[in-house]
Amino acid sequence: MRIDIQKPAAGGMPGVGGKTFAIEDNAQYEKFPGSFLVFNGQRSTLRKVESGTISFSPDSTLSGDVSGSYDVMLTDYDSTISPTPHYRLMGTFNFKVGTYNSAPAAAF
Repeated sequence: MRIDIQKPAAGGMPGVGGKTFAIEDNAQYEKFPGSFLVFNGQRSTLRKVESGTISFSPDSTLSGDVSGSYDVMLTDYDSTISPTPHYRLMGTFNFKVGTYNSAPAAAF
């Protein structure tokens, strides 16, 4: 997984702390100001996170640490199975702003 958060135009830290965002357009939540990527961390046209929510803990981004959880639906347009398969992905995350890393092998 890879979660990218857009940096505000005025600079500084993104204001996501304590908020829940929708991946898609949704009247209940503000649209997520970033990208949620799966598999190899690259944007894919064949495997797409198309709906769901991503939530950030209240203290996210205060010190550059971001944490929270997600509950999203992924559609696999690369599959030969009909109808097109959908997968529900749920999890938690914690990372330092401006960093990236591979997931530990045990996480797979």
